[in-house]
Amino acid sequence: MAGTDRVFAPFWSPDNRFVGFYDNSKLKKVDVAGGPPQTLCDAPSMPAGGTWNRDGVIVFGNTTNGVLHSVAAAGGQPKPVTTLDPSRKEFSHRWPQFLPDGRHFLYLARSSQREHTAIYTAALDGKDRKLVVAADSNAAYAGPPGGPGHLLFFREGSLMAQPFDPKKLETSGDPFPVAEAVGYSATLPLASFTVSETGVLVYDSSNRGGELRPTWFDRAGKQLESFGEPGNYVAPRVWPLTR
Repeated sequence: MAGTDRVFAPFWSPDNRFVGFYDNSKLKKVDVAGGPPQTLCDAPSMPAGGTWNRDGVIVFGNTTNGVLHSVAAAGGQPKPVTTLDPSRKEFSHRWPQFLPDGRHFLYLARSSQREHTAIYTAALDGKDRKLVVAADSNAAYAGPPGGPGHLLFFREGSLMAQPFDPKKLETSGDPFPVAEAVGYSATLPLASFTVSETGVLVYDSSNRGGELRPTWFDRAGKQLESFGEPGNYVAPRVWPLTR
């Protein structure tokens, strides 16, 4: 689609007619049938996720102040819909995902204390904040609108599922793995998976859960050697040497 060469964190409209995305410190949308992207509002260049309900409301992350905001799908002035909890050392809310009722949504609350990094629910009016489950990344609901269904979330290299009631906003039973070595960026943090309303799951396992090692190549492209410990490495640079 024209004008989408710098897309970050795309997300669909409920009717599948539009794709929302971050681009150059703006939140935009583009019609999949054609036409130029439309700017909806200012947004940070670092993506933190977006979700779109059937009432024409978009909730997206803002890494500038760390909280989630809502904005009309037609564009306008965004307003905050979550508040950081200083008692839990929270510094960022990310990766919102609307639940079937279109009023409540899931999101990841990041904390400087790992035990307080978790998935929560909240409502567009700022109420109903509720701890759902400890997790390392984004989450999604899979199941019928009235429930019960399952909550999908990433934990320690695996995509997990746990029974979830979207009306009570509660999990039950024990979580169980549904996919191993799912692609994961610890920097964002974001696990590479998505699930449709019909329950079809798509995920990426290409980076083996983010366990990478820096590797030297010569100028012909031949691999020479790897070094360092396995981990999540982003934007490496070679230190310039002077002789």
